[in-house]
Amino acid sequence: MSAHVLSITLSVVLVLAMGASGAVGSYHESPGADTSPAVAGDTGDSVWSDRAPGEHDRSVGDFDPSASTRDREPVPDDARARERIASASTTQEIQEDVSWLNAPEGFRVTEFSTADELGGRDTFTAGPTPGARILRFHNDTLYVSVPTFGAGTDRILALPDDDGDGEADRVVTVLESPEISDAHGFDFADDHLYLVNHGPHSEQNNIVRYRMSGLSVDTSSRTVLNDSLPSRGEYWHWTRTLEVRDDHLYVAAGSESNVDESSGGWYARMTRCDVDGSDCTSYAEGLRNAVGFTFHDGELFATDNARDDLTDELPPDEINVVRQGAHYGWPYCYGDNVADPAFDDPSKCTDKATPAVNLRAHTVPLGLEFYTADAFPSEYRGDLYVAMHGSYSAIPPRGYKVVRVPYDDGTLGTPEDFVTGWYDSDGDGDPYEKGEDILGRPVDVAVGPDGAMYVSDDSGGAIYRIAPTNTAPRANVSWSPERPETNETVAFDASNSTDPDGSIASYEWDFDGDGAADATGETANWTFPTSGERTVTLTVTDDGGATDAQQVTLTVEEPPSPANFRIGNVTAPDSVTRGDLINVSAEITNVGDREATQTVEFRLDADGNGTLEPNESLDSTTVRLGGTESTTVAFVGIETSELAPGEYTHGVVTANETATATVAVEAPNRPPTADAGENRTVEEGDSVSLDGSGSSDPDGDTLAYAWTQTAGPTASVADETSATPTVTAPEVDANRTLVFELSVSDGNGGTDTDAVTVEVLDDPDPPDPAPPATTVTLSPEQSEVLIGENATYDVVVDSVDGGVGAYNLSVSVENESVATVADAGVSGTPSRTDVSYGADGSTVRIEATGADTADTGSVAVASVVVSGSTAGTSDLTVAARSIETENGTGYNVTEERDASVTVSALDPIGEFENPPTDPDGDGLYEDVNGDSQFDVVDVQALFANRNDPAVRNRPDRFDFNGDGRVDVVDVQRLYYEVLTK
Repeated sequence: MSAHVLSITLSVVLVLAMGASGAVGSYHESPGADTSPAVAGDTGDSVWSDRAPGEHDRSVGDFDPSASTRDREPVPDDARARERIASASTTQEIQEDVSWLNAPEGFRVTEFSTADELGGRDTFTAGPTPGARILRFHNDTLYVSVPTFGAGTDRILALPDDDGDGEADRVVTVLESPEISDAHGFDFADDHLYLVNHGPHSEQNNIVRYRMSGLSVDTSSRTVLNDSLPSRGEYWHWTRTLEVRDDHLYVAAGSESNVDESSGGWYARMTRCDVDGSDCTSYAEGLRNAVGFTFHDGELFATDNARDDLTDELPPDEINVVRQGAHYGWPYCYGDNVADPAFDDPSKCTDKATPAVNLRAHTVPLGLEFYTADAFPSEYRGDLYVAMHGSYSAIPPRGYKVVRVPYDDGTLGTPEDFVTGWYDSDGDGDPYEKGEDILGRPVDVAVGPDGAMYVSDDSGGAIYRIAPTNTAPRANVSWSPERPETNETVAFDASNSTDPDGSIASYEWDFDGDGAADATGETANWTFPTSGERTVTLTVTDDGGATDAQQVTLTVEEPPSPANFRIGNVTAPDSVTRGDLINVSAEITNVGDREATQTVEFRLDADGNGTLEPNESLDSTTVRLGGTESTTVAFVGIETSELAPGEYTHGVVTANETATATVAVEAPNRPPTADAGENRTVEEGDSVSLDGSGSSDPDGDTLAYAWTQTAGPTASVADETSATPTVTAPEVDANRTLVFELSVSDGNGGTDTDAVTVEVLDDPDPPDPAPPATTVTLSPEQSEVLIGENATYDVVVDSVDGGVGAYNLSVSVENESVATVADAGVSGTPSRTDVSYGADGSTVRIEATGADTADTGSVAVASVVVSGSTAGTSDLTVAARSIETENGTGYNVTEERDASVTVSALDPIGEFENPPTDPDGDGLYEDVNGDSQFDVVDVQALFANRNDPAVRNRPDRFDFNGDGRVDVVDVQRLYYEVLTK
């Protein structure tokens, strides 16, 4: 702002007095001016103070009827007073520091933005036209709603403080009428602006969303999220407040009457919707006019303005912790569930939620916010701050201030004045000097990114900034070690403490919790003689006298017991053979508290003196264990070859314990020698004895024998575990060699093997009779076919004796360009057949078993179909690989008789160059002129040449009507096929 001194002319014109709810939009408070001065401390000294136990249940019967605001005559009631009020006008010089507003010592109040800058008015009018209302910060910029209730241009403004001097440097209009209508509540989420419109017409009552664009919005992004909000009624609370939290919209709307039962819908409740405006449901009810609400510590805190027209001290205004599904009393009850006389039904109050804080009646609490920044002195942090709009319907007037409600561990305490002076600035108590006495009405509070508090004033049309004159320092404690032991020196360090606007002048340490300083300085050392939790408090004071304290709790522990590595579960062999490698394992457990590293050894008392000495260590490993930790160690492959036979003491050794055992070292066993005896010769079917009695053992151990045949036809062995088993030779068809292996063992792991052969002589059998002889013939010997025609050949086995039960043969075409094998079949109903063709069509292979044919004579066992391809002659050959009788005796094939095939082509018809062809393969030659096309030219060619020799020699190829001859009827038929093809 450029102006440091601002003259505001305060003119009071009482058009219609506003009561507790009227201060936020109610028409129906009793009219008239107030005649009594404000009561100092009206948040703490009234009958609703938490300092007056038992007073929260007062009802209207406890008060003098004269105290009722219902049907009261206007105050004052004489013409002189009204004239004085109507004409009252005074000029209040407002300095930049707004000295007429009173804040606690150490705080300074300044104007962040004035009425002129906001486009508001510089005089207060007792009517329903508000100025600066709801405050919100977005991207470190303060935004304010300025609704006018139809009296001017409704706006949402941005007030950037570009140079950070605590004053708005410019005013940016974000939205204005007619884009918005009495937009009171608004909020930001995900770089979008959400706001609630309200007006007398249904289309003006909605929730809309805009996408932010710099300090303003992109109006083209306007989205109506919900248009079901009610429009203004005859008696109404006009404000609609909105916040966005956790993907939900929370909307508070006041009642449509003073004390009548609500008609439901959005009225007198908190409504929650999804963030897109859908699924709107009642969150909490019985809230007559919750203009302000905020979220903190996972809870929803809201103010509520109680009903009018009861008494000056009833009912109390409220601060509620709003929880889902709860009902907060209106219109049936007030305070701590006292029945309202309008219903006088205590039963309606049994299940209603009670206020967290009861405030004095008609103080009109509106906006509220928790202070969570660091700039305020520590005793002011974390508390709830509430804007008291103030009322004209009560005697004496009250409110017109910002109060602080202490907050500790989820509990709200007794409200205390924080900033006052909007009412009775000169303190003379004259109720007629309205222009002087009422300088503004606080609406909302917000905490800025600079740690200052901002307060809107819809009457004065200004926004005030409240900040410490000297920003308090910030104490910060660290210490080492983090978990000290008793009598251990702990180093405390405050060097991370800071002061944003100066320097820290002193540090005081309270180590024993008695409130007195035990040490000073940025660092300090301390020892704690006993264990347990200890609270240490650091208090820092800056060069301006502001202080901050940080209290930390550390745990002092008893010193841990030293490391103690104990040994358990030792595993080792009881006896070994000298030269063997042995393995030893043990479980090592640190039964102490401290972590440590030790060497774990395996030792053996080689000199037999009964002591495991360090020089007798055979293996070692390093182990690190924390307190109570354990691990298993293993010593693998320990040599015993240098030990003489005998018993030895050995053990696992740590720095704390030795665990011992004994092991017997035995001399190694010498293996036996196997002797399987001399080789043997025997005729098939005869028996022979083997002799292993020559086997021996150098240690004199008794031997065990095991004979195993390792080669040759299987023989029968009797007594194979004796030294002299008997072998019976198998039947053989030729001389064969059998091999037998003898394995001997001495019972101590020593073994040896030897082998012996047995030659088995064959007794020759008489020669087998010669197989029967036969010939295999292709029949017929020669065939003639036209191109595309087939010839069938039978495969005949001659001179059969015993039938043909199985055969394996093939038929081949020597010149596959002349003819190819088209098909093949078998005879004799064999049980298995296998017919396979060559890839080029030149051969077919036929195998069959289990056939049943004639027993004697010539037997046709298969047939082969040959198809003519081009004109010429080719030989057909048959090859019989094997042919057997039905009982499996093979035939001796003495001759294979081949055949041949001659393929010829039709002559061209008439004067055509090419012979006719059969394009569709049906055996009829539709392509009469041989041009590879079937069309009307072929019909003409047949008609002209139907008596040609080429046609007359093969009438079967041109008989298209199937009557056995070729004539003009066949020409007609061919023409029909051309037309229908």
